[in-house]
Amino acid sequence: MYSGSFAVAAMKENYEYVLAYSKRDQGNYFVGTRVPDGIAFRTGNQTWGNRYANARVPAGTEAFNTSENTDSFLAKGKVKWGDGHSLELGYLHFGSDYGEISEFNIAPTGLFAVYGQLPLLEMRVETYTAKYRYQPSDNPLLNVRANLWHSDLGANMESGRQAGTSATSRPSRLRSGN
Repeated sequence: MYSGSFAVAAMKENYEYVLAYSKRDQGNYFVGTRVPDGIAFRTGNQTWGNRYANARVPAGTEAFNTSENTDSFLAKGKVKWGDGHSLELGYLHFGSDYGEISEFNIAPTGLFAVYGQLPLLEMRVETYTAKYRYQPSDNPLLNVRANLWHSDLGANMESGRQAGTSATSRPSRLRSGN
């Protein structure tokens, strides 16, 4: 597991900017070993052995599909010129690859006989912005603004299902702009 980030920024009379990046990589959790009385676990042969078992993952073992790897990046800048002109551009990225625990995978009579690590799900978001402004100092009645933006969302949501099941899913994509 690791995480880190950095950022740099500046603001001057005719320009300003900020750049930032963040990264986090966390593997699967491991279940604690202090177990309260009354908790029953499934047996090691991938069956529930005890019909009253209420915990799928035994104490001290890896809880599959709980990892998360994310990164994000921000870049934003603004320039000013003349008497009241400015242009601002921005970009934002967020990405995540993560495990998902599905009730289908952990239920005692679920779809799968074997509990284990499944392929990670993916999510990506990209956002772009552009803003122009004109507000001259000698005319308080004039204030012109124009804004544009575009977002692109990509997701691969396999729902934690294993091959050979009847459930299907497709990668999805959503785009929007102004």
